[in-house]
Order: sequence, then C-alpha cells, then structure tokens
Amino acid sequence: MSVIDDDIFHETVAKLVRESDKFPKTCPTPMRYNIGGYRASAEFLSSAAFRIGIIATLLSTKLHSQPVGVMITASHTVPAENVLKIVNVLSSYDTQKWEGYLDQVVNADSADELTVCLSSVLKKSQIPAQINAQIFVAYDTRPFSRHLAEPVMAAAEILQARCIDYHVLSTPQLHYIVKSAPVYNTADSIGAPTEEGYFHRLSEAFHSLMASKQVRPSIVVDAANGVGAIKLKKLMKEINPNFLHVEVVNDHINCPEELNNSCGIDYVLNQQRPPLNVSMQKDVKYVSFDADADRLLYYYSDSHSFHILDGDKIASLFALYLLDLIRAAGLQLQLGLVQTAYANGASTSYIQKTLKIPVTCVSPGLKNLQWAAQAYDIGIYFEANGHGSIVFSPSALSIINTHEVLSPAQFNAIKALKSVIQLVNPACGDALANMLLVEVVLAYKNCFLREWNHIFVEIPSRLIKCEVPDRSIYTTADAERKLITPEGLQQKIDALVAKYTNGRAFVRPSDTEDATRVYAEASTRSESEDLALRIVELLQ
Repeated sequence: MSVIDDDIFHETVAKLVRESDKFPKTCPTPMRYNIGGYRASAEFLSSAAFRIGIIATLLSTKLHSQPVGVMITASHTVPAENVLKIVNVLSSYDTQKWEGYLDQVVNADSADELTVCLSSVLKKSQIPAQINAQIFVAYDTRPFSRHLAEPVMAAAEILQARCIDYHVLSTPQLHYIVKSAPVYNTADSIGAPTEEGYFHRLSEAFHSLMASKQVRPSIVVDAANGVGAIKLKKLMKEINPNFLHVEVVNDHINCPEELNNSCGIDYVLNQQRPPLNVSMQKDVKYVSFDADADRLLYYYSDSHSFHILDGDKIASLFALYLLDLIRAAGLQLQLGLVQTAYANGASTSYIQKTLKIPVTCVSPGLKNLQWAAQAYDIGIYFEANGHGSIVFSPSALSIINTHEVLSPAQFNAIKALKSVIQLVNPACGDALANMLLVEVVLAYKNCFLREWNHIFVEIPSRLIKCEVPDRSIYTTADAERKLITPEGLQQKIDALVAKYTNGRAFVRPSDTEDATRVYAEASTRSESEDLALRIVELLQ
C-alpha cells in the first residue's frame, strides 16, 4: 500500500495546523476520551471538534472509506454540557490505539506540538496516499450542538472527505446509519442507511412480531426533553395504532434548559420516584429514556411502592424470550449474557442458575460489553442503567437463515428470530428499539410489569460517589471488582463484606472526575447502606 508522499504530507499537516487557529484550544485541563467520549461545556469543545474531524477522516481512510460518524449530544449530562463521540466499527485493540491518537491531537497546546502530533499519527497509521473518507455528522436538538458540528465538517472538508450532515438524530440512529452505509457501493443487509430506513426496519419487524398478539400495549414515555421525543413521535407514525399506543411526556425539545431537568433515567434511578409530569396510575406502564435515547428503563406503581425495571430486568426478559425461540426452532446456538459489576447479584444468579445461561462480567462501558458479547452465538449485553442490545454472530445468522423447517412451530420460531434480528439495533443500545422488543415479549408472555418484575427479587444495594484527592491511586482488576492499589485496601473491604449476609461490594475510580464509586449489596437495605458507608470511611 502506498502512503502519502513527503510533500503532500507536510503540506497537509501545515494546512490543518493553520486552520486549527480558527478553533483555538481553550479547555484549561487535558481532555481524555473515555467510554462516553469527550464531555465538557460547549465553549471548550470547538477545538476538540475540529481535531476529532481530522482523526475521524484519517480513520475512515484507513478503514478503506468505511464511514466514521461524529455525534454531538447530551446523554445524561446537564444542558450546558456536550458530549463528542466517534462512531465506528473498530475492534477493541484498534479502538484503544486510535483513541490514544485522538487524545494526543486534541490536547496539543501549540502549533508546533500539534504539527508533531499530526505528523506522528500520519506516519504511525500509514495513511494511504489517496485520502478517501466518509464522515457522517449528527447532533441533538440544542442550538450549540449544531454549532459544534461546524468545526468537525471543516476539518473533514480540508482533507476532501465526503462529509454528510444528518442534522438532528439520536445517538443510536447515527450508529445504525454508520453500520448500514455501503462501502465501495456494495449494499448492506441491515437496511437503508437513512433515518427513514431506520424507522422502516423497526416498524416492519415490530408489526411482524405483534401480528398474532391479542393485546394493544399502552405506555407513557418520559423522553427527558431530549431528541428521543421527536424520534419516538416519528416512529409512532410508522406503527399500526392497533399494536401500540404511546403517550410522550417531557418532550420540550425547544427548551434546552429543560433537558434532564427532574426527568430522564438518572433522575428516576437516583430519586427512586417518577419524573416531572408523570402522575403514576395503577396498572399503567411507564418508560424513561435518557436525553439521547440510547438507554431506557420501565417502572410502575402498586398499592405498596414504586418499582423500577432496569437493564438487569430487561436483559433477563430478553434472555427468557430468546431461549424459548431457540428451543422452539430446534437450533443449537449458544446464548450468553454480558454484564458489569454493577449488575445486581440476584440477576446474575437468575441467569446462571435458573436459565442456565453463561454470564460474562466486564468493565463498565458499552464497548466492553459489545466486544465480550461477540464471543457467543447470540450475545445479550446490558448495563444496569438500561444501556444494551443483542448481537448475533455471523454463524448464528447463517444458521437461522438456512435452517431446514420441519413444522409450523419451528417455522414461527425462526420467523420470530429473524424479526428480532431486524428489530434490535446491531450497533449500540437503542431505547426505541428495545422498548418495542420489551412490548413484544410482554405480549408474547401475556404478562404485565408486575409479573416481569417478579422473575427475580433484587438484593438491596447502595451506590455512593466518594470524592478523593487523586483517583489515579486506585487501580483495579477482575473487571474492576477488585482493588490492586492502594495496597491492603481490598483486604479490608473483603473483611467488611464478610460480616454481612449476601454481602458484595467493590470500589472503582471514576472515569471523569476525582472520585470513586462505592457499590454495596446486602440482605437488607439498611445493611447495604451501612456496608457502603463503612467502605467510604476506609477511603477517607
């Protein structure tokens, strides 16, 4: 493969460095690309956005023109903060390498330092002589998110990339479009790489799965005043109203200050109560999204209390359904589930001991779960916060599509599996897709949230953020469930845990701030609270 020659090399780097002056670096501290991307106030991100545009273009070229997306969104953050994410199809090893390149370039302070960093990336990555890239850009509904798209596109245009502004999308929609976009004009089997293709894919699969059901589900959705509000309303125009009725609340997308304000997933989880503008009624299903619509959770109320069905419960429901379909289809496929240490111990026990499904535990971060899920024929991966999806291996897809059908029951099961493959987002967690699949499974099981909630009873838990002077002194192992340093601290935690019935606890450093997360489980709520607070005392 020929690489870029010296004259073009130096000319390209010099031009990029000159143009970067239009987007001066103002962030007072170094930025680190973590599991959520770059997160900061919009005023600090224009320089990072320009430099992300450079790296995204080089990466797309390295991937033989495979599209690379850049998403500007809010997720669960406060309205003034933005998140910049790169959307791509890299492996685990290559992702870490390119994120390292990105951090070097984004944090370069001077023109000379930026020149050295860009030269290093071009040489190390052996970019082909002909830069030929596709960059897809999308953003949420806030005005300053749109403005941050401009430096991304400016960088791509300098490098003569094919740059498409998809305007307002949810994060899962951009992931879908990047994954489904054709390379070298070859068609991709997952669907048309457009927003319309996304909606068509979901609605067609949902209609197929609900066609024989005798129920009309009705749900109230809290959209966190984010992009999910407009995307869900568009989706519902494609859904037969006889199959599903949705009422959307907290849909003030033209009021950026209302984003995640007393609503959305984190509010419901942290406050353990319904969001603003939701008046709970008995036997009504409620759903909350986060602001960029890649996470969801369900909840309901009864005469006793408020009940949340989080990612652990969603993963278990999907596992039950897929087990039924695999058995009815007569297929020999290994189903596995991937969690993090934050998964409730009762969910892990239920999956392993009751359903007899293997469970893999990995470090937090959806990419970590996605990569681990690929080890199974069918991998379900979910974080407890409601972020997750299902992946089907190439061999599983081949078996499902070519298996000989011997009976009507087998035909129906394989047909349903094919529709599930079409319904789930193959690229990332997707609140809209997962909500539709939950409704399919509940209709299939003919049950309400109460019955779903009782498939296992959570062990009481407590999560506390503990601020520390320097989070770097805390290092972990075993999917971040064990502390290596400070030396001796893990042994003290183990001694505390041993004093509690059903005790389990771990400490891990935050990815974004000088703090640690302390998670504890015990047989009663007061004991889990006590265990967590005692561990906090050890840290202090």
